[in-house]
Amino acid sequence: MDQGYETKVVEKRKFTHWFWIVPKKETIRVKRPDKKEDYYTVSLQEIIDKANESIEQSIKNIKQGINQYLDEDFKQRVNIFFKDLDIYLSNYRESLIQSQQDQKLQVEEKEKLVTELNYLFSESREKTKKADAFLQYVGDLIRNK
Repeated sequence: MDQGYETKVVEKRKFTHWFWIVPKKETIRVKRPDKKEDYYTVSLQEIIDKANESIEQSIKNIKQGINQYLDEDFKQRVNIFFKDLDIYLSNYRESLIQSQQDQKLQVEEKEKLVTELNYLFSESREKTKKADAFLQYVGDLIRNK
């Protein structure tokens, strides 16, 4: 943009004016500097497209994080389940070995062992139900993925 001219007062020394000793004030015209202005246009459609792309990427990242969390949680639950099952089966084996040794005991002790075995039987039912629940939970997780 053309800004035109402006007048300025400057001091100059001239030989014809006091032999360069006293400065003389002169008024001169100086061109103002040209200003350059840039204009930018913004496309609303481009902004919408970029925002949608960003939202979709965020959704993908969230889904990936959820899947990773579910995988880790699933693995952890399965590991805990098998650890508990291993402990249970070890105890059951020890109980069976002990019951074989106890076959030689008196009738009173045998009755006591029968009650303990009944208790073990009920525990095994509970553990089996728990195992079935875990298998159903695993199946649900796999179907939902």
